[in-house]
Amino acid sequence: MFKKLLRPPVWHHLGQDLRYCVRMLARKPLLATAIVLTMALGIGANTATYSVVNGILLRPLIGVENPDKLVQVYRHWPAMEFGSSSIPHYQDIRDRTGEVFDNVAAWVFVPLALTVDDRAERIFGMMVSANFFQTYGVEPVVGRAFLPHEESVGPGEHPVAVVSHSFWKSRLGASRSVIGETITINGHSFEVVGVAPPEFRGPVNVANVGVYVPIMMQRQVVPGNEWINSRGTGMLRVVGRLKDGVTLHRADQALETTLLQLGEEFPGQYDNDLGVTTLPERNAGMHPTLRGSQMEMSSVVMAVVSILLLIACVNVATLLLARARERRREMGIRLSLGAGRRRILQQLLTESLLLSLFAGLCGLGVARLALHFINRVRLPSLGPYGNLSVEIDDRVLLFTTGVSIVAGLFFGLLPALRATKTNTVLAMKGES
Repeated sequence: MFKKLLRPPVWHHLGQDLRYCVRMLARKPLLATAIVLTMALGIGANTATYSVVNGILLRPLIGVENPDKLVQVYRHWPAMEFGSSSIPHYQDIRDRTGEVFDNVAAWVFVPLALTVDDRAERIFGMMVSANFFQTYGVEPVVGRAFLPHEESVGPGEHPVAVVSHSFWKSRLGASRSVIGETITINGHSFEVVGVAPPEFRGPVNVANVGVYVPIMMQRQVVPGNEWINSRGTGMLRVVGRLKDGVTLHRADQALETTLLQLGEEFPGQYDNDLGVTTLPERNAGMHPTLRGSQMEMSSVVMAVVSILLLIACVNVATLLLARARERRREMGIRLSLGAGRRRILQQLLTESLLLSLFAGLCGLGVARLALHFINRVRLPSLGPYGNLSVEIDDRVLLFTTGVSIVAGLFFGLLPALRATKTNTVLAMKGES
């Protein structure tokens, strides 16, 4: 009795069903191959699409310590809810909100003309505050991050850079001796002081960032512009790390108070500010203004590939219905020998699920191939997002497994039910 409780009938027969399914499918290899390939294409398309949606909209920031504590901070203007900040404004926010934030950092994407070993190219990098890596909880794997005095001392006095791990491997030979060497950015020499860890890709998962430089090097990185002392020139995105026990509402109150103080100290500079907009890092994506349209577009694309999967399921169900007609005699014999209809239904659904899970495995291969080409696409008009970096993670694997199981039940249930309703007498005689 105890053994029966530990091994209920459905699990007791599973191994037997699997062995029987393998033998039956081996007798019809062309049918099995057609089903697997048809479903693999449908599941692969869904997996690849979900991987992109997951990378852009759903996946938490990777390579970051406690990303749930990160909050993006924007200035709210009459025609813009998510306005950027100037360097002086960011520094005031950083210095006056210590009661709610452990750290407040700022960053902006910038195009760079880079030269390494006499090889020139244009890449996208980032200008960041000195505490950028500390705010995100990121430790360089080689060298160090930026130091506080590299922002507090005069502009242009600290030409240093931290490079991404991928840049370090592809352009600097993955040599640990690279620390202290120089690279040329916009005609100016920068000393490499650190290498970011491989799992950290910057503040946006799908962006491709090669080099990080301090915001105090703005005049060298973005020549012809004066951002360092201009309170009205906003280009930075600001992110804060909440202290333990501090709520987003409490942070909003501190930021609103700071904004009122700045309005009094700098008359005319904040007349158009309506307040402060904050939101968790996980809800920001590429940019909050783009998230709504991205969600809508993602829903449409997911609907399209889901329809393709549905069509694949219908085609496979049709094949299995034809297969069920061929197996009427077999089903009749099994029923006449005492096999229950429920037992036969379980065996047939096991067969469908086995096919579907194998198709899901092949679909992962299709998705990896599709993502390989997607990640190689270069769209300069999209700036740092023009070279997506999307991968299959645990969330995508779980999605693929779920889709495979649902698809297997969908295309296998009707043929299985039809097979279990076989008239035993007619089936034994070989009649319809």
